[in-house]
Amino acid sequence: MSTTFTRNDGRAPDEIRPMSLTLGTTPYAHGSSEVSIGATRLLTSVSLSPLQKEAASPPEITVSISMLPRSTHLRITEPLIAIAIQSELDSVQKLVRRAIQASVSESILDEVTINVDCHIVCSDAGIATAAVAGSWSAISEAIERGVGKRELPADASIEPIAAVSIGYCSDRWLFDISADEASNADFVATLVVDESGRIAEIKANSIIEPVEPAALLGVCQQATGQMKDIFARMK
Repeated sequence: MSTTFTRNDGRAPDEIRPMSLTLGTTPYAHGSSEVSIGATRLLTSVSLSPLQKEAASPPEITVSISMLPRSTHLRITEPLIAIAIQSELDSVQKLVRRAIQASVSESILDEVTINVDCHIVCSDAGIATAAVAGSWSAISEAIERGVGKRELPADASIEPIAAVSIGYCSDRWLFDISADEASNADFVATLVVDESGRIAEIKANSIIEPVEPAALLGVCQQATGQMKDIFARMK
């Protein structure tokens, strides 16, 4: 991918926006984090609820993602806008839940239900990337505390996962697209990968123009290579 093209924010096509992650932002939660990716800010809290084994309730992971009313350029009040945003948030929730389900050890789900609550303070695209990073880091903190207090099995763990968006815009592929780029893109997708570079989840957000499979495969392979930077920031 050529890097001579410069985006509106000064980034190269394959450049990911700066990410910062802070743990322990909510003292009452079992695990919590704050993630910033460019202008996007997201708060995550995790609650671990013991299973009522006599009720034979199945293991469960719940993910809830909400937006503050003024987290976007306009206050979210119009019903049609709110419905459209909630539909997108629902799809991100499903993506995050499936990614966590595939990454968390069975020994945890034998003991607790994992409840993840994400609140978007400011949105400039990258919500799925921030939600995956925030959820993983908050769950990791909750597991570490639970194991330390002997409330979880010693082998309880969650494999590292991270996400990034890709988009085809202005006749080129872009990584970690902004809101302006997403609104003008012909194709937008989110990749969730593990630390070895394997794709754990993929979600096509919008497809206006079809893309060649070989081109998509190539950009996915390149994007997974760029994820090393995100994994480094999450640790």
